[in-house]
Amino acid sequence: MQLRSERWPDYFLPEQRQTEGNELKKHRTLVFVCFLTSLLATAYLVISLFVGFPTGYITMAASAVVIGSLPFVIKAGANRVAVANLYVTVIFVDAVLIISQSGGLSASITSPYLAIVPMLGLMLINRRAGLIWFFVVVAQILALGVAELAGVAFPTTFDEGADAAFKLTAYLGLVVIVFFIVRDFDSRAESALRQVEDEQARTQGLLLNILPEEVAEELKETGQAQASEFDEVTILFTDFENFTEISSHMTPGELVAELNTCFFAFDAIVARHGLEKIKTIGDAYMAASGLSYEDTGSPLSVINAALEMQSFMFRHGEDNLAAGKPAFTMRTGVHTGPVVAGVVGNTKFQYDIWGDTVNTASRMETSGEAGQVNISELTHDQIKGEPGLNFVSRGRVGVKGKGELEMFFVRHSERERTIDPSESR
Repeated sequence: MQLRSERWPDYFLPEQRQTEGNELKKHRTLVFVCFLTSLLATAYLVISLFVGFPTGYITMAASAVVIGSLPFVIKAGANRVAVANLYVTVIFVDAVLIISQSGGLSASITSPYLAIVPMLGLMLINRRAGLIWFFVVVAQILALGVAELAGVAFPTTFDEGADAAFKLTAYLGLVVIVFFIVRDFDSRAESALRQVEDEQARTQGLLLNILPEEVAEELKETGQAQASEFDEVTILFTDFENFTEISSHMTPGELVAELNTCFFAFDAIVARHGLEKIKTIGDAYMAASGLSYEDTGSPLSVINAALEMQSFMFRHGEDNLAAGKPAFTMRTGVHTGPVVAGVVGNTKFQYDIWGDTVNTASRMETSGEAGQVNISELTHDQIKGEPGLNFVSRGRVGVKGKGELEMFFVRHSERERTIDPSESR
């Protein structure tokens, strides 16, 4: 639950409330310091009456009324910068008048109030206003100082017997105002730091969405990422069967929604099995395991991910057919071997992998069948002893540009039903 003290300044903000961020904070701070200063001016008025200081109670009475009305002027929609300038001007004029009637710059307790005028301009208005008020205050201090050094006598026009009461009140007001100035700047600094940290976290998240963590860290630290060689990477390729024909019967919105549904599911599966998503090209999806020096990867994790993808496609296809929608089936290919990995380009960074292993994995996919996970002989040799998997030898299959390659379909021992195109039509 919010405290009333945190809510009440909202009442005095313009109803259109078009200010946001730092401007909104300046609105709130201005409203607060106006009320605070009005209360302090009233206290100075009472003390001035007590010590018999005519300049004090005249200036403080006028200031209390003017400054106290400013929040309501803001509420009515007045320009905040103009109101803030008026507020700072009143503080400046009050300080100069009281200094000239309370012993001069070197003797008056009000002298430090001149020092906070540039701070108020910077805090409540903008950097330019702070700079202007800085030069105005410096000029005024020089003028008062030169006058004193030249022998001009500044009168003390209040009862010196009650000087302590006035000074104590002035000190109290100065401490309170300076505290809230520093508090405001500290709050803004923390807010700015949080924004920077949030932006850094978002940037890091975006980098990790397109780059492996090691590559992202290297890119942040050095501005570039060196290509790396990995001896044993297992690559997974997927591609939808008859994609062009089926998608021709779908609207663009339906097609994008369907691809999103499938690829969102694939992303979750890939992340769950510790794979690195490489990219999507049209309806093709590519992921890999073993692209890290700390984690050499496991072909088994890729096989389990591939089988889970096919299981998802079967269930999702049945749901689509039951709803009278087109259903895609999918080929999946897996191969293991050495690759080169790195980032290409200097804009819109893309992490990619190259080598004959990539080409062979792609051929495993194109040489496969819908609903099946087709793997190479090398991948089979590495996982053939794993419990829970069954393999169906396909013999040597002719592959464009590769000749004949030994291939296997891999399934779970208690195999989840995969999509049979003849059953799904």
